Amino acid sequence: MSKSAVINPGRLLGYARVSTAEQEVDRQRRELSAAGCSMIYVDVMSGASEDRPELAALIADLVEGDTVVVCRLDRLGRRVRGLLELAENWTAQGVHLRSLRERLDTGTPQGRLFFTLTSAYAEFERDVIIDRTKSGQAAARARGVKFGRPKKTSSDPRVITVKSLVNSGISVRQAAKEVSVSESTARRYLRL
Repeated sequence: MSKSAVINPGRLLGYARVSTAEQEVDRQRRELSAAGCSMIYVDVMSGASEDRPELAALIADLVEGDTVVVCRLDRLGRRVRGLLELAENWTAQGVHLRSLRERLDTGTPQGRLFFTLTSAYAEFERDVIIDRTKSGQAAARARGVKFGRPKKTSSDPRVITVKSLVNSGISVRQAAKEVSVSESTARRYLRL
């Protein structure tokens, strides 16, 4: 067999992402390792974020013949436009994208079609969830539910302590330190 007839399969490079530090990335690492990934890049931030340092490092490391492997497409990005741009750029570089959950590989025409359809569905699903959340919040507000941190009242123990310390001649700054709040919060307590 001639040297030109040998196809270099390239490397399998994994990308994992979780939105918060409390979420577990271990399962994604295990799945990517089992898929044969030689390196795994991990970001801990929202998929909607444009600034993902590990994804940028992965992109910088890619060479022709490589395949980027993700557990699910939404780990790579939330918006169809962004996913399609990545896939198009990688295809132009000779790099493929493989998603384990969606069982797609952009190295084939069917995989590219399925990728486009799956990306559109993922964005649609996310938009539906956002819409349902907003509707639920609006309904809750209509029922009188308050969102956010509860407002302090003049009967709150911290407010009473700050007021009594300041009335006894201690500075606002020192009173704030005593009850472990910022000086601006202590001043806000004094206005209650």
